[in-house]
Amino acid sequence: MADLSVECSSCLEATPLKTSDTITKKGQSFDVNRRAVYHSLETGGGYEGLVTFCSIMNMPCLSLPAYYRQVDTILEALEAEAKDEMTQAGIRVREYILKESGDEVNDDVVDAAVSFDGTWAKRGFTSLTGVVFVISVDTGEVLDYHVLSKECRKCTMKRSQCQTDEEFKHGRLSILLPMSYYGLAIRQNTLTKANLTEREVDVVVYTMKKNIIAILHHSVQSQDAAKQHRFCPVGEDSWCKWQQDCATGTNTYEAGDCLPEVFFELLKPTFITLSETKLLQRCVRGATQNRNECINGLVWARCPKHKHHGAKVIRCAVASTVCHFHSGAASRARIMQRLVIPAGEYTQKASEEKDKRRLRKSDLQTSAKEKKRRQGEQMRRTRREDALREADGDTYEPGGF
Repeated sequence: MADLSVECSSCLEATPLKTSDTITKKGQSFDVNRRAVYHSLETGGGYEGLVTFCSIMNMPCLSLPAYYRQVDTILEALEAEAKDEMTQAGIRVREYILKESGDEVNDDVVDAAVSFDGTWAKRGFTSLTGVVFVISVDTGEVLDYHVLSKECRKCTMKRSQCQTDEEFKHGRLSILLPMSYYGLAIRQNTLTKANLTEREVDVVVYTMKKNIIAILHHSVQSQDAAKQHRFCPVGEDSWCKWQQDCATGTNTYEAGDCLPEVFFELLKPTFITLSETKLLQRCVRGATQNRNECINGLVWARCPKHKHHGAKVIRCAVASTVCHFHSGAASRARIMQRLVIPAGEYTQKASEEKDKRRLRKSDLQTSAKEKKRRQGEQMRRTRREDALREADGDTYEPGGF
């Protein structure tokens, strides 16, 4: 923000002008400063990214304390909006469950099937920050989330009121949070999918079992190749190279990649456990992993994992993610209204265009034609790599050079 002064050449009277409005609500600030900090949080650039932008534009940047004062204000608005989003999501889940059960006037607590997933600020068990989401299986919306941190900047700076979670241990995260938040409310398949009949469920479970057994036989070498690969999918698009060779008349399969036959009996009990009917019936409805990975990706797009972020910045990212996961980029206008930096014509237009592009891309990627094209492209790349490896031999081997 800069101050300008217009001076009359005749009377020499000067009139000061400001290039940005002053916000008096939600803490005193210049409009442009709050917008700049909000942008840095949404794009993952952070304070250093904002400093770089200002230096390239030949503008002064906010000081670090002023930046984090804006972060506190933005965090409050984001978490308030995310709370409203999750409240409305819970109402929609309840209405859906009661409608499916045919008892729409029931005032009792209802059981809802959810997926529970955690994600870390970095790989391994050394991450200082973790995020967990609870997502409805029926509506695909976030019902709750929690951010856990083992780091406190105030303690580092010798200040009080610690913000860490002392009991936060990575190996126990998946146990502690369901117990403290939902307990027995998380149960296996308390609801059934309306458009799946019992016959259809049986067929899906049988197919899963066949594929699991196929992996076991395919991975362990046998004297009879036909017997070894009898469960593998047939055709030139099969993931099994032996079945590909049968369909195309080629000879690319290498039996040396398989485990020795002695491993078959050792692995068999594990595969039998993985193919139990009750276990697979819980997977029939699916539709959880894509949601979980999608929302995790939205979080770390705002907090890139190659950078270090404090707990407050990650909380901003998670709250913003919940809003965008439910309402798309259009939710930004409501957040900006809370921050007293109202969205304008170009903000609305850009948000609408972004949501339209996202929906078009999603529809394209989920179409049967596009899936088949991607599978074919992957198969061609694999064959190309195999041909190059066969022609050139091993160009790299660990410890071989």
